Amino acid sequence: MCALAGLVGLLGATAHLVGLTDWEIFFRDNLALRLIAVIVALSFLSLLIYTLFFALPASKTYSFDNNKLMLVDTGVYAICRHPGVIWLGMFYFFAWLATSNAFLLIGCVLFTIMDIVYVVFQDIFIFPKTINRYFEYKKYTPFLIPTRKSLRRAFKKGGCAAGEERNEI
Repeated sequence: MCALAGLVGLLGATAHLVGLTDWEIFFRDNLALRLIAVIVALSFLSLLIYTLFFALPASKTYSFDNNKLMLVDTGVYAICRHPGVIWLGMFYFFAWLATSNAFLLIGCVLFTIMDIVYVVFQDIFIFPKTINRYFEYKKYTPFLIPTRKSLRRAFKKGGCAAGEERNEI
């Protein structure tokens, strides 16, 4: 319920911040570059939506083993443990580049910092208690900053298999 309230609040704040944009400047200055920034921003927004709502298969995410959720360590969740933080920050950064709206830059920094605080809390207190094998996952998947090895694992067909050797970090 708190996550839903946070999402609604973030959407409302973003709509308000975008509404503060001087759209006359948007269409007058560097339109081609601004449109490229919009496309990149929307790409990161799509990655965020995919990561939060579609990358976790319902059969694994909502099936319990010993009263814990099954771990998903493939695809975007092989890149790092909290890829949504990266996508959120990049979405706001490119939205700022597209609009030159200083409030979006402030939002980018504040929302990303708040998201990092939230995922630190999840990583320490929530996920170890609610997700099977989370301590093992922490050993081979970086927290926020992807590594070459984690990127290779993410783009490898199928990501990490359940029994695969994971002493790569």
